Amino acid sequence: MKVLLTGASGYIGSVVAEKLVAGGHQVFGRARSSHTAALLRERGIESRSGDLLAPDGLAATVAGMDAVIHTANTKDHTAESADRAAVDAFLT
Repeated sequence: MKVLLTGASGYIGSVVAEKLVAGGHQVFGRARSSHTAALLRERGIESRSGDLLAPDGLAATVAGMDAVIHTANTKDHTAESADRAAVDAFLT
C-alpha cells in the first residue's frame, strides 16, 4: 500500500512510519528541508517536499496514494488553521 505520512520525522510520525515500513508498505513522508528528506530516505521512506503551512501542493502529493496519515503539527498558533487547510487539501 502507498501511504502518505505527514510528520514522518516527528515523535509520533516516526513510530508510525517505522511500523508501516516494517509492514511492507511504501511510505512517502513530507519533508520541509533536504536534511529531513535525507533522514527519511535513511529509514526507507520516500520524501516529498512540502510544508504544512503551504498546503497547495498537498493535493498533488495525495494523487496515487492509497492512504494518508496526518501526524504533522506546526506546534504554534497556526496549528488549527494549518490542520484544517491540510485536511481540505487531502480531500480535494
